[in-house]
Amino acid sequence: MIHFDELDSSASMLCIICMTVKPRRTSGGEHVAQYAIGGSLTIDRVCIDCDNRLGSTDDAGLVNLPVIEQRRAQLGLAGQSGNVPNPPDTQ
Repeated sequence: MIHFDELDSSASMLCIICMTVKPRRTSGGEHVAQYAIGGSLTIDRVCIDCDNRLGSTDDAGLVNLPVIEQRRAQLGLAGQSGNVPNPPDTQ
């Protein structure tokens, strides 16, 4: 059970993924829609541990799909690395 009186609004936040009280993020945030597919909206209610886990599993799985890579290349959408994918031509 979460006790909201544990939250010090200036230093803590409740992670919406793991539902635990964690330190407030000091920089960046979790992209609601991935940066690599054009997302710019971020939220600060995901802890760094959950953000890292999502980035290496769910996010990577989506952006590495061939159809997504192809569309990103067409639109010139770079990922966090700054690189636009260069997938093989599938036509």
